[in-house]
Amino acid sequence: MSLVLNHHALKAALEPLRAKRFIVALSGGLDSVVLLALLVKLRDEGFLSSLQAVHVNHQLSPNAMSWQQHCSDLCGEWKVPLQSVAIDLSNCTGGLEEAARNLRYSVLEMHSDSASCVVFAHHRQDQVETVLYRMIRGSGARGLGGMPGFRNLGDSMLTRPLLPFSREQIQNYADANQLSWVEDESNLSPRFDRNFLRNQVLPILRERWPHVDARLIKQAERMAEDAVLLDELAAEDLKMCQTTSSDVSYWISHYKALWLPESLGLSDARQRNLLRYWLRRSGVTVPGEAVLEEILSLIGSREDANPLVCWNGWEMRRYQQYLVVMQAIKEPVQLEALDSESGSQELKSNGSLFIEHSCDGAGCIRADLPDLSISYRQYLDPSQRIRLTGREGSKSLKKIMQEHRLPPWLRDRIPLLVSAGRLVAAPDLWIAEGYVAEEGQAGLRLSWRPPNSVVTH
Repeated sequence: MSLVLNHHALKAALEPLRAKRFIVALSGGLDSVVLLALLVKLRDEGFLSSLQAVHVNHQLSPNAMSWQQHCSDLCGEWKVPLQSVAIDLSNCTGGLEEAARNLRYSVLEMHSDSASCVVFAHHRQDQVETVLYRMIRGSGARGLGGMPGFRNLGDSMLTRPLLPFSREQIQNYADANQLSWVEDESNLSPRFDRNFLRNQVLPILRERWPHVDARLIKQAERMAEDAVLLDELAAEDLKMCQTTSSDVSYWISHYKALWLPESLGLSDARQRNLLRYWLRRSGVTVPGEAVLEEILSLIGSREDANPLVCWNGWEMRRYQQYLVVMQAIKEPVQLEALDSESGSQELKSNGSLFIEHSCDGAGCIRADLPDLSISYRQYLDPSQRIRLTGREGSKSLKKIMQEHRLPPWLRDRIPLLVSAGRLVAAPDLWIAEGYVAEEGQAGLRLSWRPPNSVVTH
């Protein structure tokens, strides 16, 4: 027996969430208008303490502003606070559908917090389209599990309470309650993959197999169960490959890193499963199969090869016995003055420098040095040699960085303190002779947090 679509059914779906604030993703179309109408009833009955709406204007249709105005009028009538946000898709890379979806979710994440629940109006047919679309794209068990009813969205929760209901039920509710909505003309365009599936493929499948929707949803439920089992296996494998403070170098500890030796004994399928799980847990965009195979090739590379794989703004590197993942970073600025009065200094495209004033002399740089500034190895005289405090003889900067086990990708990024054209120190690493503050003398203790660092100060 199918569920009856009314605000009582919606209340039962939302009750376990216990959120203080509900935020509706309001497009102005049929589905989201019905969802908002149901939530307004729950608010008026006192079930919801706070109800808001967010409308994302994609600026793709000549009717976009009229849709935004319709949402504004509707929310004004129902006394629902509305935030309208315009997004620019003119410079998007990849598919327009995916780019629009990603930006839409980003906007909703920015407008929510840990006390919020973001509510989407996806329904049963949307789920069927999603499963079929992902099947064609070659998704694994997680993707074929369809859209989850609940998941995290940043610090907030995302829910889709209309997933058990059909579009016909939603249409009937709108007609019975004389609701008004807008129609997106692009929903009829076959150039968009989902429209092609919805308007041309699925009608043929339903004519041939009348129960195809139910079968696809049941298959999605099975795949979702399989995905849970695969995650449980990956969690056990990850325990063997995670780094600890005792077995990882200081600089690797700044990043999301995976220790490799144990994973070498796993089958290729388990290594792929482990990588996907680790990347998701790390908040990293999981790449497609081709890139995943490139990452797997890093595991078999030489420890000293420093190979690199890039995708969607992410970088994966092999360093010694570790895989290290980070967001792509820009080239640091050549020179900037040290702001010694501040407790911290944001470096341009290069993380943060933490500055502590001290007079104990231990590991401090003299505060009286003239024209203290920050530079980088690639901008300095490569022939310059440094004599470290308490050490005999001088060495090149390259040799010193190697001795401190600094990963190759950081050697051109670590900020170097310079005074009057001479190298003074590298935060967390060394201080050159003649620049150490004596006990009782004003000094500066510097520590650097690289971009993408997972270490907090």
